[in-house]
Amino acid sequence: MKDRIVCLEICDWGSSLGGEHFSGTIHGYINKDGKPEYSIFRLEYEMPASVAQRLNLKEQRYFPSLYQHYKAGDKTDRFESEKELKDHAVRTYKDFFPDSDILLCGSSCSADPQECLDGPQWFKDVSNRLWKAFQQVGGYEGNEKACDGFFLEYQKILKKLNDGIDKLEGL
Repeated sequence: MKDRIVCLEICDWGSSLGGEHFSGTIHGYINKDGKPEYSIFRLEYEMPASVAQRLNLKEQRYFPSLYQHYKAGDKTDRFESEKELKDHAVRTYKDFFPDSDILLCGSSCSADPQECLDGPQWFKDVSNRLWKAFQQVGGYEGNEKACDGFFLEYQKILKKLNDGIDKLEGL
């Protein structure tokens, strides 16, 4: 069976010394020799000259000896915004997980509704509706009873995917 769902986990380095960026990893299963193997990939890209120049100036404030530490073409996992990171993840997740067609953003070990960045439109619509509702009530800390309902509805759509049903009908 095709492992359809992978998850982008975002790390915010906004609170670290000099850190004003986001990085992310994509988590999921790859079939190796007919067996699912849990895999994690760090998202990276080749740094354009403008980013290298800006990072060099920034680093020199903290470490003056690092003159021209970064160069155009260097690999980096530093993204300027969550949006930039999410857009990169949508463009590249199938490079790592070719059998997957659904990209969630959240925690790979959470069964609660999560933001759907890519996937069948019906699934994105329902998943994102439930995720937004879950956020609006403040999660389990805000309204446990409402979140139990969101959780159960989310589990129904996940079951439809696991059963190979790609339509919203009958939900």
